[in-house]
Amino acid sequence: MNRISLLLADAHKMARQGIANILATSDRIDIFAQVDNGLDALDILGGTACNVALIDYGLPGLDGISTTERICCTCPHTQVIVVTEPNQLDQATQALGAGAKGVLLNTDAVEELVLAIETVVEGRNYISDQIKDQILHGINPQPPRNQGIESLSKREFEMFCLLAKGTRVRDCAEQMHIGESTASTYRARIMEKLHLGSTGEVIRYAVENGISR
Repeated sequence: MNRISLLLADAHKMARQGIANILATSDRIDIFAQVDNGLDALDILGGTACNVALIDYGLPGLDGISTTERICCTCPHTQVIVVTEPNQLDQATQALGAGAKGVLLNTDAVEELVLAIETVVEGRNYISDQIKDQILHGINPQPPRNQGIESLSKREFEMFCLLAKGTRVRDCAEQMHIGESTASTYRARIMEKLHLGSTGEVIRYAVENGISR
């Protein structure tokens, strides 16, 4: 089994060291580097084969979302997991929109962190169970709205399922073997038909209605 190299970016030294100590017990994960800001993360990742970057949402200077966007553009081989705060769904949706493959809360258990790292390395998205619970029961609960899902075409539904995993439009296009402009059109139709306004609302809709693929 191949080992996983991980860059850890968090402004708080104690938090970084705590995570590093925990992950040191893993038989598969190696801490590649530790930094306290986004610019240093980008400098270190450039030209390396680091597998995963664990990025704190609240990085100083170049924040976690901007850092994530740049990593996804300049280091596409590095999968990004963003760590957000509880009860802040906008942070999670921003992270997914910026290209993060995983989103965790800073209150999640260690076992979930390890699972998230292993999942994104395999090319799959990972959303914290707590974030899913917040979408379903927490912040702004809404009644189920499954009346409109049957209005989607087969390809629109395929796009919907990808969006519900936090997949970016350009990655949806690649996975569906269509142009990015066509994927954008599908996304617009989905939003119109289901009366949704953001990726976060797509995720909420899918969770509330038990829609997965």
